[in-house]
Amino acid sequence: MASTNTSSPGEQSDISASVIPVLSSSLKFVLSNLKNTVQNPLSPENYPLWSSQVLKICRANGLESLLDPSSPVPTKLLHRANGSTTPNPEYAQWILNDQNLAASLCSTISSSILPYVLNLESTSAIWTTLQTRFQSTNRSRVIQLKNALHNVALKNLTMVQYLNEVKTLVDQIAAAGGHIEEEDIILYILRGLPPQYQSFKTSIRTMTQPLNLDQLYSFLITEEIHMTADFANPAVTESSNTALFSNRGRGRRNRGRSYGSTHSVKESSTPAPTCQICLKRGHTANDCWHRMNAQFVPKTQPSNKALVAEPSSDYTDWYLDSGASSHLTKSLNNLSISSPYHGTDGITIGDGSSVSIANSGKGLLPTPSRKLTLSKILHSPSIHYNLLSISQLTKDNNIAIIFNPSGFVFKDLTTQQVILQGPCREGLYPLRTPATVKNHALTTIRNMSSVWHNRMGHPSNRTMHIIASSQPLLHIDSHLPNCHSCNKAKAHKMVFESSKNRSSLPLELIHSDVWGPAPVLSNSGFSYYVLFIDDCTRFTWLFPMKHKYEVTCIFSSFKLYIEKYTSHKIKCIRTDGGGEYLSHNFKQLLRNNGISHQISCPYTPEQNGVAERKHRHLIETTRTLLDTASAPMSYWPDAVLTATYLVNRMPSPNTHNVSPYELLHHRTPEYAHLRIFGCA
Repeated sequence: MASTNTSSPGEQSDISASVIPVLSSSLKFVLSNLKNTVQNPLSPENYPLWSSQVLKICRANGLESLLDPSSPVPTKLLHRANGSTTPNPEYAQWILNDQNLAASLCSTISSSILPYVLNLESTSAIWTTLQTRFQSTNRSRVIQLKNALHNVALKNLTMVQYLNEVKTLVDQIAAAGGHIEEEDIILYILRGLPPQYQSFKTSIRTMTQPLNLDQLYSFLITEEIHMTADFANPAVTESSNTALFSNRGRGRRNRGRSYGSTHSVKESSTPAPTCQICLKRGHTANDCWHRMNAQFVPKTQPSNKALVAEPSSDYTDWYLDSGASSHLTKSLNNLSISSPYHGTDGITIGDGSSVSIANSGKGLLPTPSRKLTLSKILHSPSIHYNLLSISQLTKDNNIAIIFNPSGFVFKDLTTQQVILQGPCREGLYPLRTPATVKNHALTTIRNMSSVWHNRMGHPSNRTMHIIASSQPLLHIDSHLPNCHSCNKAKAHKMVFESSKNRSSLPLELIHSDVWGPAPVLSNSGFSYYVLFIDDCTRFTWLFPMKHKYEVTCIFSSFKLYIEKYTSHKIKCIRTDGGGEYLSHNFKQLLRNNGISHQISCPYTPEQNGVAERKHRHLIETTRTLLDTASAPMSYWPDAVLTATYLVNRMPSPNTHNVSPYELLHHRTPEYAHLRIFGCA
């Protein structure tokens, strides 16, 4: 006979209470994909985007109730009829879902905001706190954002970046409780366009049909592409080439589409650079298509190469002569090293007569790829032409000269590379060299200390003498020429009085200060940099920044790195009273790590003199590097990072003529790998 199992209500409740809660498939999906969906962690600037992404993925998976503080929470315990209690399985399931979602939500919040929500116990509490903090309906916030929208401009941004900036401001205004009509947004966008878009703005304003934002976005992107294509046309003016060079990105070695802003055509006054390889204007050797092509021979140009057809007093004409045993010149300026000739020999010319020799010496013959040596030059004012001895030229430089009816070619016998070519005119083979290029080349060869002065970032004469005495292989002589860039860039007022106190161990005291905003926005969008200087070794660390509030995050990363690297702890930091150093986050970071904070008095930069003096040193060196390289000011982060690298390796009176690098790393710095800033 079959039997049936029955259980009492109390037994059923015990069974239900023992059920282990499990994650639903929808929650598993959210936990696995939330961080991928929200790629940018929450920051004060992107709350509207962040909240929209989180809300959509939670709503799509039925988890929106966990974000709502008004949604009922199951009771923790169930009360039985007999008065006893038992755990509520619904509460166990709810707490499992809520805590997993809260943990996943915290993983999408930046480290600067995370401390404000770490102590909150539920997802809804975290969500509500962030809403309260970032969705304030404060009227002053709305006014501030509208003023920023009123002043937004294209400047050095691409069109996509510009439109995204406008959209971000509009979203922030909406999040703060404000509202802007679509027509007003269109007017703000048009207002921020540069004069190059004047015809475009006129056509938009005169349209009879209403225009929405999506259509305007499409028109603007298309217009930028057309203007970029126009600037890329070889027939454009030199100023257009300059604008493209100043704003072109470095991605893909500039082989992709140019997204440079056309706004800088008006603002850019830097002349277009000339490539050292192909000799064309508008790009540098770093970006040249022919950089790795050893067989490439550039076409001659009247502006900066030999063998041009136009007569000019700035050029020296030489003629290739197979019958001459020595090079002959009528001008003493063609000799870089010369001495009076005291012999009795003369020069026998074509008609059989002889002329006297006044001087003898050496010189250089510049070519696009290298300079050729003229080792035996005889100078006589009585001759009428400058003659190059083919036998002497080929022997001294290991080259071959190939003649044909239309001209001649110089070929390097080692690399088989063509280094020079020229025409044949009236049966002669003339070679024209620019006098200005020659003179600069001779000056450089005559005084190698000038080259090392440029390579090392324009240090003082005293520093150069110290390096020369410790590095004899660098061939730095005692004669240091007057540097025009140093005179131009290093003008300054009286220095601050130096302190007599010095830390005895690394990281006992760190000096810090923020420089900026820069007069020119960099190509990477940087406007500031922050310095950290070790008081013991005077070693300097520099970090470019887009905003001042990045100081806290940068110092946190710097502290972690340098303490592990040196096995010392930062004990004290000395700064001015800037808001970035007085912020709650920065103070909390110092308190949590036991770092004391010394703040200079207002209007007393002398009390933070180490950082202030370092600013001057780095900015002077940066300006000098940019001036020497004729580089645009938008490359200032590259120059100031190079300056920091060089200054750390320069001996200084403040460190008893030992470099900060040697004091920190306990080894002498290397100099042989240095090259002049801006060279290819």
